[in-house]
Amino acid sequence: EHLRFITSRSHVAGTEGDFVMAAYVRSRMESYGLESNIDNLTAFLNYPEAAPQLTLVGETNAESRPIRLDELALVEDGTSDTAWRNHTFHGYAPSGDATGRLVYANYGLPSDFDTLEHLGIDVKGAA
Repeated sequence: EHLRFITSRSHVAGTEGDFVMAAYVRSRMESYGLESNIDNLTAFLNYPEAAPQLTLVGETNAESRPIRLDELALVEDGTSDTAWRNHTFHGYAPSGDATGRLVYANYGLPSDFDTLEHLGIDVKGAA
């Protein structure tokens, strides 16, 4: 029951849906006899103004192609068609372009880069 309600609508941090979910959790906690409150805090969050774009650029323009970043809406899932579903973004990262050879670095941990170096793979200037 609780999971069904919480997944019934979008609740991105700082939105009305987020507050609705917080109020729901508070009311559930209180119904179990637990003291609960909502503290409104100021958080510095940003949201994208437009859906992000990613283009895989090949050696020639003919090899370049856009990469899909959104998930398709599912008719059977009313929560999948929300304005928030196509906003794949990192709120604290700067906007801009990253261009370079593509190198897969697993999780991007120091040990992953050590492995790449051991294999003789130069990541300088790579994306």
